[in-house]
Amino acid sequence: MARLPYLRYDDAPDAVRQVLDGYPPHIRDRRIFGILGHAHDAFGPMIRYGRSLVTHSELPAHLRELAVLRVSQLTPGAQYLWVEHVPIALALGVAQDHVDALASDGLAVLDEEERLVTRFTDQLVLDAKPDDATWGQMTARFSPRQIVELMLSIGHFMTFSRIHATVQIELEDDQERPPIDAAFFGAKNPS
Repeated sequence: MARLPYLRYDDAPDAVRQVLDGYPPHIRDRRIFGILGHAHDAFGPMIRYGRSLVTHSELPAHLRELAVLRVSQLTPGAQYLWVEHVPIALALGVAQDHVDALASDGLAVLDEEERLVTRFTDQLVLDAKPDDATWGQMTARFSPRQIVELMLSIGHFMTFSRIHATVQIELEDDQERPPIDAAFFGAKNPS
C-alpha cells in the first residue's frame, strides 16, 4: 500500500483536473498523478514541463526512454517507473533485447549511441556529472540542445523515480491497456 492516499480525479481540485483533461482516461488515471495531484499548485507546471520534454525535444524519443529506464534501474524501489515506461520504449522502437539488456546490465547489445546515452545517464545519476571522456563523446555526437534535453529528462525522471520509491506507489492494476500512441510520447514518425 502506498504511503500516501491517491487523489482521485473526481476529487481533485479544478486546476488538477484541467491538466488531466488533456490526457486519455487510461493515462490520466495513473497512480503517479494521484500522488502528484496533492501538490495542487505545482502539478500543472510539472506536468507541462514533462510534456514539453516529450513533445518538443530534438533528442530522439527512443534515446530518452533508454535514459528513463536506466534511471529506474539505478533507483531502488522505482519499479513503477520501469513498468510504466517499458511499453512506451517498445512503442518508440526500442528493441525488447535492449530493454532486457538495461535490466541485466548486459549493455553490449546496445549500439554505440545507446551505450553512450546509458553511460551518460549512469554518470549523472551516480556521480552528478559525466567524466571528461563521456562528455567529449556527448558533445561530438549530440547538439547542445539535445544534451540539455537529455539532462533535463534524466533529472525529471530522477524526481519521479524518487517519488515512486519514497511513496511506494503500487503497480497499476490494469495489465491490459490500450496500445501506446507513440506520437503522444514524442515519436516524430510513428510506425
